[in-house]
Amino acid sequence: MNLLFVFLTIFFFVLPGAQAGEQVSVQLLWKHQFEFAAFYAAQEQGYYRAAGLEVTLREGGPGVDAVKEVLESRADFAVGTSALVVERYLGKPVVVLATLMQHSPIALLARRGNGVESVLDLAGKPVAVDAHDHDEIEAFLRASGIPAAQIKLIGQSDWTLASLDQGREAAKVVYTSNEPFLILGREHEYLLLTPRSAGIDLFGNVLFSREAFVKQHPETVRAFREATLKGLVYA
Repeated sequence: MNLLFVFLTIFFFVLPGAQAGEQVSVQLLWKHQFEFAAFYAAQEQGYYRAAGLEVTLREGGPGVDAVKEVLESRADFAVGTSALVVERYLGKPVVVLATLMQHSPIALLARRGNGVESVLDLAGKPVAVDAHDHDEIEAFLRASGIPAAQIKLIGQSDWTLASLDQGREAAKVVYTSNEPFLILGREHEYLLLTPRSAGIDLFGNVLFSREAFVKQHPETVRAFREATLKGLVYA
């Protein structure tokens, strides 16, 4: 599948601005943090207000499926990852509106005390991943030379370092914008493994919506997209 082709199915609009005070909601991919600065800046600088929008930012977290929230109309927009390519391929009516992060922040964090000194040491060992990151991590491990039969991906049980420190997992998915700060002062105990080191360089965060909303509210989508990108530039 051609990633570029899929991501070029972006909608561009030239219709008038959204109606004044129109309320829209955004499902964030994770808890509030700097990677969503484009939205915070657009709010604080009044870009959304100037576009006639009242925007509610909904915090993400464990168990929150951004795609499901959008498709079931609990959110109008959301932040997703390159996994949206797969969702679209499977027939889900998601529409990518813009790329917010050129490179994926996904990485694996391993503890050296568990016998991991390189990505190849993860062969046959449990690697904890979130459902949204499964495909990217699997591609990373295979590109690194680990046979498919020796890739052992398990569900992410928690978002702390306890599972690594206790040896229950050999590695786990982290965001380079977040979890690595938890190991400050203990960096020598851990190993950060990035998909980019194996040539897997996917898009990071992307802004998306659902087909029905895009078709029914094109002026709102255009106004929200432009205000968000303006916030991205400011941030």
